[in-house]
Amino acid sequence: MAMAAAVLLSVPVELCLAQTENMPKPDKDMLGYPNDPAKAVELGQADARHDLSNGVMMVKSAGLPGPAWGEYTRLLKEQCNVELLPIAGCIVSEGLLAYLRGYNETSTAAIKQKFGADILAELDKEADARWQKKHAKADLPANNGGYSVKSGDTLTKIARLHGVSFSDLLKANPGVNPNRLQVKQRIIIPKNKQP
Repeated sequence: MAMAAAVLLSVPVELCLAQTENMPKPDKDMLGYPNDPAKAVELGQADARHDLSNGVMMVKSAGLPGPAWGEYTRLLKEQCNVELLPIAGCIVSEGLLAYLRGYNETSTAAIKQKFGADILAELDKEADARWQKKHAKADLPANNGGYSVKSGDTLTKIARLHGVSFSDLLKANPGVNPNRLQVKQRIIIPKNKQP
């Protein structure tokens, strides 16, 4: 029995590695998108052309949504009858990103042709302005103009600066993603916690 174990252990590692390197690799990533970026882009373009030919105008996205996501989604639907479809959150792959690039290049070209070259940027800007206005009115106490985010700020830094806890600051700003602060974004400072 000891002899059999010695024989099994004597197989060169290089031989095992050579066999695994020659095995066919799957053509799709863990999310089901092609590993080859060119094929993923082509798939995205084909899917967009199919949707457009069926009268469906859509923009697809991946990643965590920004604070004005809901407003932007609503404006796209109301003004252009365009759906904004999130197809992945935190977990993305190179194949997915290439697919999205192909899909969105094709679909946004059609959207811009129909509604004007600046429509998506205009709606994004309007959505952000509406979101800022809505949250400024709803969440700010009467004498609290809030804090305007500066380059390099974090919620932790802002909390320290105003003498409030991070959790109180986060509670006062439920729509704010602490990982995606933007310069000039308004942050509400809890009134009862101000120095």
